[in-house]
Amino acid sequence: MCNNLSFFKQERRESVGFWLTQVYLNDHYNYMCMIVSGVKCRLILPMMQSYASAGDFTVGGRLKSALFENAVIYGSYLLILLICIIYVAVKPNLHFSM
Repeated sequence: MCNNLSFFKQERRESVGFWLTQVYLNDHYNYMCMIVSGVKCRLILPMMQSYASAGDFTVGGRLKSALFENAVIYGSYLLILLICIIYVAVKPNLHFSM
């Protein structure tokens, strides 16, 4: 019985890719899901909704209309990101701890 448990521990620690291990993937799966769903909800979904409701007849025209509709949202995201990057760059003694 003890040999079987040690076998499972060794199998769980085998490398999946470059530096990824199964333990790392299991521990960080929730974070990856939150990031992916956040990107889908805040970036892709508004573009798809604007694309579907655009009144243009060509694919390029619809994409252009959707981009112009969402430019304010994407611009505000970019502004917040730039403010955060500038804050981190200006603050030299910023330390992150968990």
